[in-house]
Amino acid sequence: MKGSNAPAWMVTFADLALLLMAFFVLMMSFSSVDLAKYRNVSESMSEAFNDALGAFDKPLAGRIGDEKADSDTFNKEAGNAASQIGESEDETRQKMEETFSTLKSVLRKEVTEGKVSVESSGNSVIIRFDDSAYFTAGSEGLSPAMAPVLQRVASVLLESPGTIVVEGHTDSQPISTERFRSNWDLSTARAASVVTELLQFAPIASDRVVVQGHSDTKPVAPNDTAENRAKNRRVEIHIISDNGQTTTLSVPTR
Repeated sequence: MKGSNAPAWMVTFADLALLLMAFFVLMMSFSSVDLAKYRNVSESMSEAFNDALGAFDKPLAGRIGDEKADSDTFNKEAGNAASQIGESEDETRQKMEETFSTLKSVLRKEVTEGKVSVESSGNSVIIRFDDSAYFTAGSEGLSPAMAPVLQRVASVLLESPGTIVVEGHTDSQPISTERFRSNWDLSTARAASVVTELLQFAPIASDRVVVQGHSDTKPVAPNDTAENRAKNRRVEIHIISDNGQTTTLSVPTR
C-alpha cells in the first residue's frame, strides 16, 4: 500500500474538526431542554421537601415576625394556664375552709365535751376523737357512740370532692388472738369497719374510698407511756383533694 501524499498536519486538523463538531452538537442538545418536564420535576422535589426551598425565598423579616407571633401566642396560653391553676388552688383552699367550718359546726357538741377536737392546717383538716369512746379494746367493732358521729362526718365527706383514704393505726403493743394474728390485721379491720359505717350513712361512691392498715409503723407519739400509746391507736380518714392536697380526719382508737 502506497503512503498518502497529504501533509502530516491534516491528520491533526481532521481530529480537531471532529471534536469541535461533537462539542457543538452536544451544546445544541443541551439548549433544547424540555421546560414542561423540568417544571414537573422541580414541583415534585419542592413537595417532597415540604416546600423547603420556598421557605428560604421568604423574607427574613417575615419569618422573624411569624416566630414572634408564635412566641406571643405561647406566652399568652402559658399565662392563661397558670391563671387557671391559681384559680383551681384558690377554689380547693376555699373548699377546705368550708369543710373545716362545717365539721366544727356538726361536731360542736363533741368538741365542747372534750371528746373531739377539730383543727385546720393549711389545706388539711384534722378531727381527733377520744380513743376510749369508739372501739372496744382489741376489737374492730365500733361502739354505739361512734355511729352518730360518723353519720355527721359522712354527710360532710359526701359533699367534699376527692379520694377518701381510711387508715388504721395501732400502738406498739403486740396482739395475737384467734381473730387477729397481729396489729396489721387489727388496724386494717378497724379501718374497714369505719368505711362500712360511712357508706351506710351516705351514698359515697365506693371508687373514692381506699382502706389501709399501718399497724404501729406511723406513730404520732412515742410508745413510751399509756397516754402516748392511746394517741397512736387511731383511725385516720384522709380526703385527698383534686390538687393533691390532703384533708385528714384522725380517729384515735383503743
